[in-house]
Amino acid sequence: MDVTRLQGPDYDRIRSTHPDFLASYANYYLCNDVVICAHFGDSRADAAAKAAPTRLYPDRAVEQLNIDRLGTGGGGIHCVTQQQPLPGSARKGRHHLGSCRRGRVPAASP
Repeated sequence: MDVTRLQGPDYDRIRSTHPDFLASYANYYLCNDVVICAHFGDSRADAAAKAAPTRLYPDRAVEQLNIDRLGTGGGGIHCVTQQQPLPGSARKGRHHLGSCRRGRVPAASP
């Protein structure tokens, strides 16, 4: 197993000043041909955080998003991109992905 270290941002350089804010670059989401990760306003750390998945996933585009509202609640991108069952489908075993729906992630087949 290979382990890649991701340095977190400097909390004195990020946009949020909320005392409970969680700024983690490790909380990212793989979405078919894209890696979705965070940026927090620390330009040096944000650039390094984009470089890591670019190197680790060379066949995927890397998109960084402002997730300040998620971080204020202690969460991140991966936290809010979990699969959600379709209403009434739990007994049938069918699920869909609750995020990244812009044509990149197909719904699970029945």
